[in-house]
Amino acid sequence: MTQPVKSKYSYFNYYFQSVLRSEFQNRDPITGIFPETVIQEADQILKILIATLPKKVDGKAAIIELKEVDYQWKQMEWIGWYSEHKLFTILTQKIGGRKGPAFGNTTFDYQKNYVWDFKAHPGKNPKEKINEPMILNDREALDLCIQQYQGIGFIVVHGQAVFDSSGEFKAWHDELKGGHSTYEKYFLTLSAFFSLTNDG
Repeated sequence: MTQPVKSKYSYFNYYFQSVLRSEFQNRDPITGIFPETVIQEADQILKILIATLPKKVDGKAAIIELKEVDYQWKQMEWIGWYSEHKLFTILTQKIGGRKGPAFGNTTFDYQKNYVWDFKAHPGKNPKEKINEPMILNDREALDLCIQQYQGIGFIVVHGQAVFDSSGEFKAWHDELKGGHSTYEKYFLTLSAFFSLTNDG
């Protein structure tokens, strides 16, 4: 029997535990110290986000906010899209900046003097296991960005998620968007295929 696709999260309570993972070509090869300008920009970004981001995000409110600006609001993985939208909006309003460079199908999220990519990462998965590893981005795009822009930094929104075990949140989201997305229809078809093949 095909199981309904459920959105992973109904709430994302995140404390902004700033995790900065960066690779810059002009990092000192002996001390490992980043250039002062990189540290200053990272510090400025993190201070703004820590002071501005809400400490708790309701999934329904987040999706409505995305819908109002017509940005990826139909996606199941709303936490990532919401974080990307929120961080980019806050930073461009506070300190300027623009969308990052694109390499193939990969566009990095933000660029001021340096290129940054935003990630949202729940600490545990639905089975209450540590949610590792954290997938960052396409390796080839990362290598090209490092070559052309002297580096890439990651700003990670890290927190705890409350999962939609009842399916109520998924049902609400489906009703809001008028049914399953193309991605979900594909996933349901795939699930049905595996269910049939595994039955006998």
